Amino acid sequence: MTDSDHKSNGVSITVKLTEFIKNLPTDQQQGLLNELQARQQRVGRDFREHTRKNVSVISDYAVGDHAFMDFIQNISAGGAFIQTTMPFSIGQAITITFLFPGNEEPIKITGEIVRNNSQGIGLKFNTANQALKDMLKNL
Repeated sequence: MTDSDHKSNGVSITVKLTEFIKNLPTDQQQGLLNELQARQQRVGRDFREHTRKNVSVISDYAVGDHAFMDFIQNISAGGAFIQTTMPFSIGQAITITFLFPGNEEPIKITGEIVRNNSQGIGLKFNTANQALKDMLKNL
């Protein structure tokens, strides 16, 4: 879209919308805010294909030629979040190995870093792992 698509008579749509909302009665403003918050929560819930489980499991993982050890904070059949301060890049391949308490065999799975922030990295696993799915059912 061009800038002119977003403007009408020299006034942007955002400015018009802001003025419209300011002129609503307080109860209607609150109702609009409540609806927007509810919509955001629904979208947030539907964002992931698999439900995440909060855990605190130590993991060994390799990115490039380097090995690391940190905690998995949450995990699902499709990915995980690892608490780390290392500055990884989105798109980097990762191989991760971990063992849940009470299980005899460690799980080793490959994936890709899809998110990176100051708390850690978000991973997307390359393939489904049946052993991981079975373990998550018992959490």
